[in-house]
Amino acid sequence: LKSSSAPLVRATSAPPAHARRQRRRTRQLRGSRTAAVAVQRPRVALGATFLEEAPQRLAEEAINSAVRAVDGDVPGEEQLEKEGCRVSYVSRQRLEGEDADAVCDEVDEDGLPLVYSVNKLNAYWGQYPGELTGRWGEFLGLATPWIAKAFGVAITGRFEAEQRNLAREAVDAIQTLGPTFIKLGQVLSIRPDVLSPEVMNELSRLQDKIATFDSDIARALIEAELGRPISEVFVELSEEPVAAASLAQVYKGKLKEGGHVVAVKVQRPGALPLISKDLYVMRKAAGVVTELASRVSSQRTDFKALVETFGEGLYTELDFRNEGLNQIKMAKLIAETPNCTGVIVPDVYMKYTTRRILVSQWIDGTKLSDLEPARIKQGIKDAQEVFLNQLLTWGFFHGDPHPGNLMLVNSGPNAGKLVLLDFGFVAQISASDRDYLVAAIIHLGTQKW
Repeated sequence: LKSSSAPLVRATSAPPAHARRQRRRTRQLRGSRTAAVAVQRPRVALGATFLEEAPQRLAEEAINSAVRAVDGDVPGEEQLEKEGCRVSYVSRQRLEGEDADAVCDEVDEDGLPLVYSVNKLNAYWGQYPGELTGRWGEFLGLATPWIAKAFGVAITGRFEAEQRNLAREAVDAIQTLGPTFIKLGQVLSIRPDVLSPEVMNELSRLQDKIATFDSDIARALIEAELGRPISEVFVELSEEPVAAASLAQVYKGKLKEGGHVVAVKVQRPGALPLISKDLYVMRKAAGVVTELASRVSSQRTDFKALVETFGEGLYTELDFRNEGLNQIKMAKLIAETPNCTGVIVPDVYMKYTTRRILVSQWIDGTKLSDLEPARIKQGIKDAQEVFLNQLLTWGFFHGDPHPGNLMLVNSGPNAGKLVLLDFGFVAQISASDRDYLVAAIIHLGTQKW
């Protein structure tokens, strides 16, 4: 435009017709430039879309790069230099009168370790590297796009508006991945210090709205575990499960012996092999997270150690004998404490309890998640007494107290009381640590920092 308009200023001798043609051309050029701007307007929108997608693409590249950085090892070949017998607090109850080495070396019918050990699990799955690689690929296929999308949404300032949708997609992916990740989602669903109410509400779907498995498979497993037909143990057993959780589903039954109405908890088929593979995946994912974090921050969190702690607890939870022993111990502690009479724990029938079957007293109740807020408030004092005693007096606490594991008793002599369920996740606190907790609470209450 400058080269075409400059001669108009200098060419004073140009004939009027030529000058008019030059002016018309100038107007046409200006018009074409305006038209060009108009044509480009849709491209501005496309550019905005690109700007929204760019962080997501960068995140995907960063994740893929971190994956490549930790993907050098042959599946199943990682070995820890020092690894003792990872028998957790609750598992130690079984060591009374048993050979500790025998417990640590227990395996199932396929040779899969029953006590969590990175080295032993890697030695087992090292025989089937394709299984590990396939599960790792399945995890990456669901996790990478979601993480990248979440990063893109956050970096473009849309996280608050999109967090519910992101949480919904995360829950769908977690349910697809199965028990291990469902359990992790359940842990996060009761962490208001970490997640917003909207996200916690979506994750709460993982507390009790879990798909069931075939009842014929469950019945076959019951008979295999008990070593005899169901009719020799139970007078009645419901055709379909009355509840389903991440690791098991529950049937209502009636024992032949004593006529007791019971809840029969049956472990999901293939839970141990799947969870052991998932813990391999989680350890590898922890390596990816560590690699990513080292590039953008100075934090030095040992994510693999966190996975090992989670794995130890989850492996312990897979042995329902531990859960039965925990339940019996908690019932005894509550019964011996006068100010905890508003809470009960179902009886356990250890005679019929095995590694994959738990038989306990049937309680007619309503889960807290299904109660009105006003009714929940009435039970706060009783719940507070029990959980404070667990932490500060007994040093033995329920580690998974989401609303699906707390019920209000509807009928019978204990009507109106709270009942605690699911004692798979239980841990202990030493006397010295309890003293520190008490001191901290006193200082907090008196504001003597």
